[in-house]
Amino acid sequence: MKILIAAGGTGGHLSPAFALAQEVIYEKPTSKILFVTSKKKSDVEAVKKRNLEFRSIDVVALQCSHKFKNVFSFAKLFLGFLKSLLLILGFKPDIVIGFGGYVSVPVMLAAFVLKRRTIIHEQNVKPGLANSFLSYFADKFAISFKKTEDFIRRKDLVLTGNPLRREIFNIDKISALKRFNFSSDKFHILVIGGSQGSHSINMLTVGALSIMDSSVKNKMEFIHITGKNDYNQILESYKRSGVSANVFPYLDDIGYAYAASDLVIARAGATTISEILSFNLPSILIPYPYARAHQILNAKVLEEGGCCVLRDEKEISPEIFKSILLEFYSNRGILSNMTENCRRLFTGGSARNLANLVIHSLPVESRVR
Repeated sequence: MKILIAAGGTGGHLSPAFALAQEVIYEKPTSKILFVTSKKKSDVEAVKKRNLEFRSIDVVALQCSHKFKNVFSFAKLFLGFLKSLLLILGFKPDIVIGFGGYVSVPVMLAAFVLKRRTIIHEQNVKPGLANSFLSYFADKFAISFKKTEDFIRRKDLVLTGNPLRREIFNIDKISALKRFNFSSDKFHILVIGGSQGSHSINMLTVGALSIMDSSVKNKMEFIHITGKNDYNQILESYKRSGVSANVFPYLDDIGYAYAASDLVIARAGATTISEILSFNLPSILIPYPYARAHQILNAKVLEEGGCCVLRDEKEISPEIFKSILLEFYSNRGILSNMTENCRRLFTGGSARNLANLVIHSLPVESRVR
C-alpha cells in the first residue's frame, strides 16, 4: 500500500500527519509512505527527524491584502502543482491525504486531476482556506470535531478525531511525577503556548505568581514550556518567585507533562486541544486571537462542553489570572467536573480511526500490497 501525505506550514498540520503515518505502519508494516512538505526549515527538520521519506515543494501562502504578492504566490502554486503531478506519477500512490495548509493545495489538485483517491483531514473546528477549497475535490473529508459540520457543505463528513502520536499515551502518573521530580501531594500545572511558545501566557503566569501568597504558590509545581525566545527570562522569574518549576524551551516527551498535571494553561491549537481532551485535563485556555479565529472556535467547543475556562488575552490581567488559578486550586470539585466532561467530549482512537478510513477507502488489492 502506497500513501502520499501532504502536510506542512505549521506543527498543527504536521503532528496529525505524523501520527497517521505511525498508525498506518503499525497496522500495515509493509506500507510505503511519502511526505510532501513545504521548503520551510522547520518542516524539513521535522520530517528528517522522524526518518520519513519526503519531497519538498516551494509554495507560499496567499496574502489577501497584497494583490501583487499574490501574483508571485499563484506562480509558485502552479509550479508546485506541476511538481506534484510528477511526484504522483513517479510514486504511484494508492491514496493521497492532505492535512490542510497551502502545501496541500497543489498536491491534492494534482491527485484530483490524476484521478487518485483522496482524503482531507481537518484538525480545527473551522476549516482553513485550503481545506475549505479542497473540500469540493476530495473523495472523503475527515473532521476532528462534530461542530465542523456547521462549516462544510458535505453530508458525508467522517468524524475521526485529531490523530495523536502513540508515544504520548500509556504513561502513568507516578512515572510522570518522577520524571519532573514532583511531589505527589502538590498541585501540578502545565503551561504550554504551542510549538513556538506564547509570550502573553508566559508573562501572565509569572505575573500572577509574583502577586500570589507564598503559602499557596509553595503548594504548586509547574511544567512551563516557554518557546525559545522567552526561556531565559521565564526561568529567572521562577527562580525569583521561589516556585518549584521545570522550565523548557520545548519538550519532546509531552506525554509525561500531561500525565503529571492536574491543570493545563494553554493556547487552543488543534493538537493542544486534542491532547488536553485525551488526558481528560481541566484547562484555562487563552486562544491566539488571529489566524481567522481558529483557536477561539476550538476553545469554545471545550467551554461549551464544560471542560475549560476560556479567557480573551486582551481582557485578562495577572490579577484576574491569579484569581482563576486560586479557584482551581481551592475547589477541586471544578477539576473533577471538567475531567468528566472531557471524557464525554473526547473522540478516542483518532489515529486508528483515520488509519482505518484510509485503509478501507482502498480496493482490496491495494490494502494487501
